[in-house]
Amino acid sequence: MPAFTEVNQVRLGAVGAASAGTAVDGAPFDTTGFDGVLICHRIATANAGNFLKAMGGEVANLSDAADLAGTRLTAVANDQFLVLDIPKPRNRYIRGTTIRAGAATATGDMLYIGYNGTPQPVLNLITNVLLSKIVQSPLPGTP
Repeated sequence: MPAFTEVNQVRLGAVGAASAGTAVDGAPFDTTGFDGVLICHRIATANAGNFLKAMGGEVANLSDAADLAGTRLTAVANDQFLVLDIPKPRNRYIRGTTIRAGAATATGDMLYIGYNGTPQPVLNLITNVLLSKIVQSPLPGTP
């Protein structure tokens, strides 16, 4: 039976933002070599005008970014953690954008998780500290 290799990447898209009414644009995420990307962001204040969406393009700085259809995700309760899953993206570069037009609100860090990547060197880039552990098929016992 061949060995199974799954490569995932965690990257910081945007740092948490203080309460305001301006958009929070994540950095571009290069989807090359990944089957998809999760965009994760916490929104402090639920409001119809406060939502997460995805944008895509082919230029590394996303100067050609366009909204991706069907990606609007609106928090329905305060302090919700929103997750957009974009499998098989059509664009090379993807970014999350949180719109804060309904009510001034704070946000948490925005994270990208590229998943099912082809084997390649992967750096998990998170500001400050990244603590990570892989535990395959653990037995019951002391954690």
